[in-house]
This record gives sequence, C-alpha cells and structure tokens, in this order.
Amino acid sequence: MDKYLKAFILTLVLLAGGIAVTRYIDDSRISGISRSLEEAALDSQSTQQLLLYESVFSDSGEICAVLPKTIDVQVLRIQKALSDLEAARAQSLFADYELLKRKYLNQNIELYLYIEKAIRGCGSYEVNPVLFFYSDRDYCADCISQGKVLDSMHAECPGMRVFAVPSDLGIPVVEVLKERYEVSSVPAIVVDGKKFEGLQAADSASPLRQALSCR
Repeated sequence: MDKYLKAFILTLVLLAGGIAVTRYIDDSRISGISRSLEEAALDSQSTQQLLLYESVFSDSGEICAVLPKTIDVQVLRIQKALSDLEAARAQSLFADYELLKRKYLNQNIELYLYIEKAIRGCGSYEVNPVLFFYSDRDYCADCISQGKVLDSMHAECPGMRVFAVPSDLGIPVVEVLKERYEVSSVPAIVVDGKKFEGLQAADSASPLRQALSCR
C-alpha cells in the first residue's frame, strides 16, 4: 500500500477517534448537568408539596420553619447547574445545550416565585430576590455589563439572589412578569416591586444599591 494512502487512512482513523472521544466527553457533561437539574426538580417538588399543604390547611405558619431551608437547598442546586452549564457550553464542540438551558430557565423562574411566596407568607425569609431581564436572542452590551455589575455586588449585599430571565424567548410567566412590572426594554431590574430600567451602577449613590440595602 502506498505510504501516502497509509498516512491518509491513519489520519482519518485518528480524526474519527478524536471526534468519538469529544462526543463522549460532551455526552458525559450533558448527563451530569441533566442529573443536577433532575435533583433540583426533586427539590422543587418538595417545595410544591409544602405550598400545597398550606393551601389545603390554610396555615402558612406551620411551613415557615421548613420552607426557607427547602428553598435554600434548591438555590444551591440551581447555582451548580448554571455553573456546570456555562462551563460545558464553553468547552463543548458538538453538544446542543438548548434543551438543558430551557429546563434551567424554567426551574430558575420557578425558584424566584417560590422565594417571593416565602417572603409574602413567612415574612422573615432573609433573601432579597433581584429579577434581571436581559436579551437572549439579540446582542445587548448593556445587559452583559449589568450582569457583571450584579455579580460584583454580591459580597456587599447580604441575601441578594439574582434571577436572570430572558425577555425575548416568549416564556409565558416571563411575559406576565414583564407586564406586571411594565418592562419595555432591557436591561431591566426589579427589586421589591420597584423597576430599574437601563444600565445601573454599583456605586454608593446608585438607586439599585440603596434598594438592595448594600453595605
């Protein structure tokens, strides 16, 4: 066999092997993220059961000792899933993460609503939810900058929890939230029912910082 043909065949074999290994790694990442989201879904079911208990027996006091702890576990699960998802998307060549992304978004929005419910029903839940609307389909430089600003504020804003939601994917509950808070442009932030549109700074004079009771 001609040496050039042998080299060509060997190259094809190595290329095929490399692609197979890469796909295997991508599939393993997807499996790990799916597992994290499934665990978060189980935590969500526990929260749903507590809220169902409240609606059946009309007594929020009995669940208030348990509900915040259950939600805190769910927060950690969702944060891990997001971290894994972002890392995997940056490293993967072949995998399609859109379905996992949609699952994450649904659970993240659900978690935001649970926290709002806990605050209204229990009152003493020391979490300050921040609803952050951004553009997913179109490039939005201010949205990216706003995300970085919010990340930088975590250490100085006790209890701050950011829930980033895409304003342009047509997710039903997001559309309802946009209408409720009259969100017409991005970036937009809602804290304690108050809306902040446009890029918000993190300095001491920032209305957003004051709304979050940051140090």
